[in-house]
Order: sequence, then C-alpha cells, then structure tokens
Amino acid sequence: MIETSKEYEGKFDSITQILEALETKDSVLVNQVSPIQSISAGCTYCQGMNHVFEECPIFLAHQTLLELMNATFARPTENLYSLTYNPS
Repeated sequence: MIETSKEYEGKFDSITQILEALETKDSVLVNQVSPIQSISAGCTYCQGMNHVFEECPIFLAHQTLLELMNATFARPTENLYSLTYNPS
C-alpha cells in the first residue's frame, strides 16, 4: 500500500506540473490574440466599397433625373370637379 500511494503522489505531482505549464501557456496565447478587424460596409445600391448609400453618386444622379422627369411630365390639376364628380 505504501508503494502505491507514493506512485500516486508522484503521478499527481507530474499532473500538477503539466497543468501549471498549460496555465502559463494559455495566458501567453491570450495576450497574443489580435482583435477582429471590422469590415466596413459599402454602398448597398451600387456595391461600391469607397462610399456609403447616402453618398452614392449613381443614386443621387438617378434621384435628380426622376425629379426632373416628374416636373416635366406632371399633369395639371385644374379640374374643379375632379373631387365632386359622381358618374352614377
């Protein structure tokens, strides 16, 4: 019995040394981890990565063109009876 307890003590000591070595290695590895770089979002309209949607030159050009077309092709609303006319 005495021999087996000494063997277990020796095994226990070697396991604790291995565990202590692993604990010191983990702390070194944690310090070496670099933070994750964030990915900057690009434009969702033209998929360009150098600007965001609010600054998209293509979208702004289309918006200006649509405004000009609406101003050019707008129908006059001079019919005084359009809201009160009832065909039945």
